[in-house]
Formats: sequence, structure tokens, C-alpha cells
Amino acid sequence: MRVPDSGPPQCFRPRENASVKKSLTLILKRLPMLPTLLLLCGGCLFEPYRETVRYDLGVSPVPETGKKPSAALSFREFQNCSGSGTRFRYRHTDGRLEDDPYCKWILPPEELLPRALNLMTAVDGAPRPAAAADVLIRVFEADLGRQVFVLAGEWRITPDGRPTVFHIEEPLTGTGPEAVVRAASAATAQLGHRITATVQP
Repeated sequence: MRVPDSGPPQCFRPRENASVKKSLTLILKRLPMLPTLLLLCGGCLFEPYRETVRYDLGVSPVPETGKKPSAALSFREFQNCSGSGTRFRYRHTDGRLEDDPYCKWILPPEELLPRALNLMTAVDGAPRPAAAADVLIRVFEADLGRQVFVLAGEWRITPDGRPTVFHIEEPLTGTGPEAVVRAASAATAQLGHRITATVQP
């Protein structure tokens, strides 16, 4: 007996779901708001851009009082064992060290200090000094807990001088990187005066 063709079985026909259609409609309506939401979330998740600034030491020239020490001494080789590089280094009250990614020196300490000291004691037309100072840097950092900049290590006059230990602290006056620069510059200048005083005629 032939059964009349009545089309595909009813069980295979998809049934419409009102709740699904409603959800899809809401999603489509909110799609234009997606870029704005992403921007808002991005502001919460990512730190805003900060420009990296580089700083130099500012040391004053040796006063014109008699013969300048630079006629007898130059600052030659500095070794850096402090762990500090071009980034400003901070020591917190708990002893934790932090290197600032946004505030940097123009050179690492082993190049920054001799450059500044040679500029401080430079004399136009002076002969090349016979003696030179070699310095080992052990500490070059801002101690935020005690609010001082610390410069410490050893120096000796070559070729036959004995090592002399030094520890210099200068107060951090003010706030921000400028306070660190001022204190580091004062500590560097004090080191230069200590060394050159030993070779003055």
C-alpha cells in the first residue's frame, strides 16, 4: 500500500525559540558599544605612557684659588661594583632595591663620575697630569628611607697609592628626580674635593 508523500518528517524541522531570538537581538544592538567598552577597559589594565628622561650630574668648577688641582691629577678609571646602571636606583625602608625605568643617567656611574669630575677640575691649556685617580664604586643610590643619596667605595692615586675608603651621604632636598640629581651631584663634587686635596702642592 502506497503512503502519500507528506514532506519531511516533522521531527526534523527546527523549532523557533523566542528566548534565543531575544538574546541575539540584544547582542546585535550592543555591538556598536564594543569599541568604547574596550577602550575603557584598556585604561584600567594598562599604565599610561610616561616619557623616559635622562639626567646629568651638575658639579661646580673648582674656584680660582691658586693652582688648580687638575694640574696635578686626572680622574681616569672608575670601576662599578654597586649594581647601579643608568637607571636611578632607590633603596626603600625595607631594604628593597628598585631601578627607575623612567629616570636615567646619561651614562652609567663608572663613566658618569669621572666625566663630571674631570669637567669640574678642567684647566684650559694645562699640561696632562702625571697622577691619576682610580675609583671603585660600591654604592651609588638614593636611600628613600633615610632621605639621603649615598656614594661609597674606594679610591687611590696611581700608580703607587694605597686604597682609601670613602662613604659620602648628601640629603635629598625636595621631591622628584631633581632632588636625586642635586644630591648625587653634591656627593660627586665632595668626592672630587677629597681626592684632589691629597695631591695639592
